[in-house]
Amino acid sequence: MKRFLLLSSILFLLHGCSSQQQSAPYPLELSTKGIALITKKTPFNVAVINSKLLGFDVQQFTFFKTGVAHPIIRITHNREEMMLIHPSADKESIASIAVTSDKIAHKYGRVGTSFRVFEAYHPQCTQPTAEQFTCTLSSAPSLEYLFENHKLKEIIWHTSS
Repeated sequence: MKRFLLLSSILFLLHGCSSQQQSAPYPLELSTKGIALITKKTPFNVAVINSKLLGFDVQQFTFFKTGVAHPIIRITHNREEMMLIHPSADKESIASIAVTSDKIAHKYGRVGTSFRVFEAYHPQCTQPTAEQFTCTLSSAPSLEYLFENHKLKEIIWHTSS
C-alpha cells in the first residue's frame, strides 16, 4: 500500500510538472484606440475591466509613492504580466495602460523589438543614445515607447491624447 501511495504521488507530481501552459484565450492587440474592449471610456474599475478581458487574471494593487496610495490594475496570464492599468487623478477613469509583454501585438513592434527595427518608423526620441529613453510617432500620438538598452521595454497608451 505504501508503495502504491508513493508511486501515485510521484506520477501525480510528474504529470503536474509536465503540463503545458495554456496560450492566451484570444490575441490582444494595442492600437491608438485602446486594447481589446478597453477604450478611453472604460472606467478604472476592476470588475468592469475583468468583464472586458475574460480569461485573463485581473488584480488591483495599491502601491505607495511618497506616502500616497496609488491603485494599479495588473493583467496577467499564466502568471506572466501582460499590462498595467493606471488610473486618472480622480481614480474614476483610465489614464494609461503600460503594455509589458511581447504577447500583445502592436503594428509598430512588440515589447522586445530592437530600436534599430523601430527606427524605420522615424520616431521622435528623447536622447536615443541613453540607456533608457522614450519615443513617440506622429502617426500614433497617444502611444509612448519606452526603450531600455535599445530594446522596447514598454508601450504606453495614454487616454488623454
